[in-house]
Amino acid sequence: MNDKLIDATQPYSGYLRKPATQENVELTHVDKGTPCGEYLRRFWQPVAMSSELTDIPVAVDLLCEKLVLFRDKSGRLGLLDRHCSHRGTSLEFGLIREQGLQCCYHGWHYDVDGRILDIPGVPEGEDYRKTFCHGAYPVREFHGIVFAYLGPPEKIPEFPVYDFLAFPEQDLHPVRWDSPCNWLQVRENTQDSIHTSFLHTMFGVPQFGPWYYQLPVIQWTETPVGQVTVTTRDTHGRLYARVNEIILPNFARVPEGHSAGGDKSGSYMPSPRGRGMSLWVIPKDNVNCSMIGWFHFTPEQSPELRAWILKNTSLGQYEDRPLEERKRYPGDYDAWVSQGKISIQANEHLCKSDGAIALYRVQLRKGIRAVQEGKDPKGVVRGAHKPIQTYANNMFEAGNAGKQEDDAKQKMLFDFGQRAMKRTLDCEFDVSGNSTETKAAGD
Repeated sequence: MNDKLIDATQPYSGYLRKPATQENVELTHVDKGTPCGEYLRRFWQPVAMSSELTDIPVAVDLLCEKLVLFRDKSGRLGLLDRHCSHRGTSLEFGLIREQGLQCCYHGWHYDVDGRILDIPGVPEGEDYRKTFCHGAYPVREFHGIVFAYLGPPEKIPEFPVYDFLAFPEQDLHPVRWDSPCNWLQVRENTQDSIHTSFLHTMFGVPQFGPWYYQLPVIQWTETPVGQVTVTTRDTHGRLYARVNEIILPNFARVPEGHSAGGDKSGSYMPSPRGRGMSLWVIPKDNVNCSMIGWFHFTPEQSPELRAWILKNTSLGQYEDRPLEERKRYPGDYDAWVSQGKISIQANEHLCKSDGAIALYRVQLRKGIRAVQEGKDPKGVVRGAHKPIQTYANNMFEAGNAGKQEDDAKQKMLFDFGQRAMKRTLDCEFDVSGNSTETKAAGD
């Protein structure tokens, strides 16, 4: 079986090409016991939005495990193996009790931690409720999202609380989108910064502002919690750096790239750090995933503006439109799902602009190796006494790169990108999430 693409060098050579057929199992498969599956299980992962929980259990798929999520009548959350330990009936048809969940078939009654509370019909003296526990995982609720830890009980980390959640007067709007493909090709989209100048501009008005027609200068670097990708452009006589962030292993912070309706002059301007999106990409299994996270809003954003942002940012993130419309105006969903159920990385031809993607794959492998060596991978939280520093932001400097010749413009944007990365890593933004601004490039 091929494991590497063989390219022909002549035109009309489709017959001569020999594509690889084996996916990168190490990074894409997430079953229990697989390298990436064990790595992702060392972290708290979103499993559902709180709004999905009602008075009936919810079947959920997470990391190739079939589970059932519920809130019992005393208000406690439970996440159990979906199939009853008695004869395998799905607990999604169970009855929620004051304490735990009862199977619909024979009445076996489970607590939220998997302990068996009752086995009806067992003769006295043959009660073996305490001889084993049903499969269960720790869960907790945070800002409208339910999180679960599926790893070894003795290695459970602290629940991470990031600094952006402490911005004052911030409204968090939970959101979820599903995609029928492998998690990695969805997650890498955030760090594929150059695609905004094509996918989000070629088929109509620029989705994030007119400056996205420009090809950006792209740079990337590691951070204490993951990596950032810095794209620099020229906009309205100022230099603009948008800093997207990956927080290992599968969480991303994306600052808002537009302000609907623009400022008083009618110009679109990038927004402060306190706005944007924070999204995990969670594998349901090897060929399906969910994005779960928050939109970040601030009080000055009107309900109309928030609705506009939700509508325009959500466009193209899931299969919400007819196929013909998606072909005429494709979105991110179409780009990553059309790569296949699991994209074959050996068939790619990565280039210079894909450096952040290559770095991310290296970081995933390092995390996997750490777990295999019995160590905590980067990003696991232990002993935290304050919110964890994150790095996504928008930064600006005075300076008009548009008036420069091409080589000088590229150098001006590159140099600004270098300064933006340094200022990002030095955390030069204030507590409200606004980035700092200098007087002029080079000052």
